[in-house]
Amino acid sequence: MAVSAWSLDPKRRRRYLQIAFGIAALVVAVCVLFLLRDFLGAFVIGAAIAFLIQPAVIRLHAAGVPRVLAIVVVFFAIIVALAGLVLLIVPLGVNEVSQLQVQAPSLAAAAQDRLNGLQPVRVFGIDIDLKGITATVSPSCSRSTRRPCGAYSAASSRTTIAPTSIRSGARCARCFTPTSVVN
Repeated sequence: MAVSAWSLDPKRRRRYLQIAFGIAALVVAVCVLFLLRDFLGAFVIGAAIAFLIQPAVIRLHAAGVPRVLAIVVVFFAIIVALAGLVLLIVPLGVNEVSQLQVQAPSLAAAAQDRLNGLQPVRVFGIDIDLKGITATVSPSCSRSTRRPCGAYSAASSRTTIAPTSIRSGARCARCFTPTSVVN
């Protein structure tokens, strides 16, 4: 004799239906959030901005400034502060990148020297000889120029790209940079 779920007492049946509807609602909510994931970021950022500027707007409004004008003043102050940060940070970043470009060859040579000085390491019973790995990296790479595609050309700092090579069409197959050089 089988007992169906509908023959249970009403309290137990109600509890099962609540659990089933709760799970179904959770599945639907997850599906809706998944489908709206591209748009939800804007709503979250908007809510965060509204939450963060609320105290400043309330204080300005309490001081007698109309609410709309208080919001405009707070947003203008935020934009000015962000622009000031950008004006301070961008020149520092440009300066640091230019210094890195100057120091990169010496840093690469120092790193290569340190790698060449490493002793073999035993990890989990496996001998790892980093000298063999670094031997595949040519020491001439620090004197050569690197193309945007990652390939090294044989050009040293004394060579320049000939203007005629650009017109002749001799280019790297990977990044299309001119490959002919004049010593």
